[in-house]
Amino acid sequence: MDLLLFGPFQEDAHVLTKPTLLAKLGRQESVTLEGFRNSYHFMDQRIGDHIRVFFTRLQDFIEEKPDAKSIQDSVQEFFDAIFPLIFHNILAEKKPFESTYSTCLSMNRLKSNPFDKVPLEMTRSLTKTLQTSRTFTTALTDVERLLDDIKMIPFSVSCQDALVRMALCPRCAGHDPAAPCPGFCLNVARGCLTSLAYFVAEDGINPVSRAPLQCRHTTGNSAVIQLYRQESRARPRMGP
Repeated sequence: MDLLLFGPFQEDAHVLTKPTLLAKLGRQESVTLEGFRNSYHFMDQRIGDHIRVFFTRLQDFIEEKPDAKSIQDSVQEFFDAIFPLIFHNILAEKKPFESTYSTCLSMNRLKSNPFDKVPLEMTRSLTKTLQTSRTFTTALTDVERLLDDIKMIPFSVSCQDALVRMALCPRCAGHDPAAPCPGFCLNVARGCLTSLAYFVAEDGINPVSRAPLQCRHTTGNSAVIQLYRQESRARPRMGP
């Protein structure tokens, strides 16, 4: 059965943020509805309803709502729902199918396989794009919360004094050719950061350590690496 479907999300080279992804979903929903109308001039209104439900479920998945369905379930249920309607349209039947017949078509859609590999390819493409972006967004949220908490931590007087003395270190001031102060910078950093030990989660991994693990499956880690480089350039360098 030939079916004009919206093209699954192209596997972008860059990870999409949640607002960008939601906006893209909204545009794709309109394109999908228009594509069905152009292909099936007497399209059943219920097909449009199923399309809207499908995209709503994808949005729920991105927003990590408690009742969100998996991408695979959403795709399978979408094709199960539209199969009887499209089959009826192709046959050009004037009378609607009986409910029992429509239910039978939906339940046997996998066996008859009218859409060939389209559902599988759509699931694979959507999973890679949506899951990757959702994981990346979650990692950034964890880091953002941690940084907000760190801003509120009062450093001890001894730590503040040590940080002031570090300003005299040429390496800490950003002079790369200069030799670092032997052990001083590292000792100061260790002493000042011990107060952050309570940020370690019960599993022994804090959000900063967890972020690269969450983003391991992003495309080449390009987005994570880019953010890391930007942050590194913005911070003063410290010697070992």
